[in-house]
Amino acid sequence: VDHLVEALSDEDWSVRKFASKALGEIGNDAAVDPLIGMLTDEDWGVRVAAVKALGDIGDERGIDPIKKARRAATGDKEFKKACNKALKKIQK
Repeated sequence: VDHLVEALSDEDWSVRKFASKALGEIGNDAAVDPLIGMLTDEDWGVRVAAVKALGDIGDERGIDPIKKARRAATGDKEFKKACNKALKKIQK
């Protein structure tokens, strides 16, 4: 998990995206705070991967940051849809 969290700060967007996905699959709640930080990444794919990972982990700490990211994503229907799915997973 530590190496994947480190990979979230890689300069290559694809490394950040796949590290986010892997952290979601592992489901370790130690990744929640670093993934929350990825919700404002410059790359759209990284942001989507991070929000999905937070949904997969299911930790309630992700709720408010996901809502904030959803509000900030004006006009981005796909990202908002991913946010809504993640919120449903967390709030079940």
